[in-house]
Amino acid sequence: RLGGNIPQIEYQALGRVDRSQWASDERRVLVINTSYPLYKDGNAEYLAEAVCLHLLTDNESYTNLPIGDILPELDRMLYAWSDVVGERTQ
Repeated sequence: RLGGNIPQIEYQALGRVDRSQWASDERRVLVINTSYPLYKDGNAEYLAEAVCLHLLTDNESYTNLPIGDILPELDRMLYAWSDVVGERTQ
């Protein structure tokens, strides 16, 4: 629904820009901004949120929606992610 598999992920200090962005070359690589204020050494929870949020906002179906419409879908994605990695607590 969100464009296929999770992309390859790389880490790079990008300065005062978004928490993630696509690499500038032709590869499907999502670059996580290590300069972003919430980034802490590849924290799994932060990575999950950054990847899910990026895939959501990059999807044409969600591009022009208000944030209030995107956040419930982000929550659903994060619950699904936690179920897959076995980190969800009751």
